[in-house]
Amino acid sequence: MQKKRYFPIIAGKWILFPLFSLVLLLAGCGLKPPAADTPETISCISRGWPQDNSDLSADPKLIFGTLDNGLRYVVVKNREPKDRVALYLDIQAGSLNETDAQRGLAHYLEHMLFNGTTHYPPGTLIEYFQSIGMSFGADTNAHTSYDETVYKLLLPSGSQESVDEGMLVLADYARGALLLEDEVDRERGVILA
Repeated sequence: MQKKRYFPIIAGKWILFPLFSLVLLLAGCGLKPPAADTPETISCISRGWPQDNSDLSADPKLIFGTLDNGLRYVVVKNREPKDRVALYLDIQAGSLNETDAQRGLAHYLEHMLFNGTTHYPPGTLIEYFQSIGMSFGADTNAHTSYDETVYKLLLPSGSQESVDEGMLVLADYARGALLLEDEVDRERGVILA
């Protein structure tokens, strides 16, 4: 299966840095989306940046941008750890976006994305990370809080191949969850514990 390259503008332009951190921001509307074309649908999507409505300026080292599809990104050059790239996917939705009937689903979905995506069937993602020298927990992890869910990857190198693969993983986290019934049942025990 041929893997599609995602976000080539970002990866191609900024790969010259020995290390960079990239934060991709996806707006969250909660787990129960409103009906299409309602004011609620439009207002739930974050646009712009916090500094746009503040008298505080952003750090000049930060590079902000928005792709044609609305995905916002921030890039910053770092020197430590040397020759590594950190990627973060910040989905701006968390437990506050849940109804009482949905309580815990944001955290549950966070877990499920490690259990099978479009390009990484169940059992292959962690094995892939380990095969390139990453460790689960230290180099790849996620958290869900009240207002965001963040996926983190600390890639072992800044090579084009490594960044492309990392971006593919984040693209799958953003829109490629398989949510297979067996995996849902298996993860249920972890979440309930």
